[in-house]
Amino acid sequence: MKLSCLQENLNRGLGVVGRAVATRTTLPITNNVLLATDEGRLKLVATNLEMAISCWIGAKIEEEGAITVPARLLTEFVSSLPSDTIDVSLSPQTKTLGLKCARFEARISGVDAKDFPPIPSIDEGIATKVEVETLRQGINQVVFAAATEESRPVLTGVCAQFEGDSVTLAAADGFRLAVYKLPVTAPVSEKTEVIVNIAEFLRATKTASIFARDGSGIVRLMITPGGEAAPGKLTVSARSEEIGDDVGEIDATVEGDESKIAFNGKYLTDVLSVLNEAQVALETTNPSSPGLIRPVGTENYTHVVMPMFVQW
Repeated sequence: MKLSCLQENLNRGLGVVGRAVATRTTLPITNNVLLATDEGRLKLVATNLEMAISCWIGAKIEEEGAITVPARLLTEFVSSLPSDTIDVSLSPQTKTLGLKCARFEARISGVDAKDFPPIPSIDEGIATKVEVETLRQGINQVVFAAATEESRPVLTGVCAQFEGDSVTLAAADGFRLAVYKLPVTAPVSEKTEVIVNIAEFLRATKTASIFARDGSGIVRLMITPGGEAAPGKLTVSARSEEIGDDVGEIDATVEGDESKIAFNGKYLTDVLSVLNEAQVALETTNPSSPGLIRPVGTENYTHVVMPMFVQW
């Protein structure tokens, strides 16, 4: 790897990705930042395994390459340099990154880029746009209400619900709730709704929960739209490496594309057991977004449940 870039651009990029650098970790390489050439630009990446940030900056690339180096050391050194061009070079044999700017020069020992955790790509789900300042204001007005204790991890985050031309942000710690609604610049259209008989859904969920006991309570839902000759269906399944698996199907009215999502089986049975209506609607956007459950025929009850992350 051999390239040159402006000090101010590299300094700004390191400041952006530095927010994702791990501070306490059992995987030392997550204390590093990845530098890699990418289509004529310099790509910077950092991750703490819970979040990842990638940033691209302009650079004059002479030789392709990639390396990871300690993020804090690199950031402190680059920020101390004068506003000038930085020449960056990598010795493939010693895994040493060399930086030269004006009359300053440093060599930093690195770790091979192939050992850096892979950054997941988002291939499905909703896509929209929102003004930066509007989103910043919305987060600022709800994030303080999120829980700080890890005893209930779901309350340490901010729930974002996308619908139509708006997004609703909500945070709670068990004692207070803050909700902020802001507009999006690109309307949200991707959503799947399935309507099923409550009694059948509850029966299938209880059956699957028997097999989910040894599988972290995970119940998988697969929503399949119908065709001209067949109705849509909701497939409820669970599996355990030790005891086996279970699959149940329910006829359903489906609007939208095929969708899949997983929930804790107890959370499903809890809400389905208290509904008195004949049918229930489940709305989903993608496997990592909350599911919305509401009885059909009434507008006075809504239940939001967080998904479980599984390998499909």
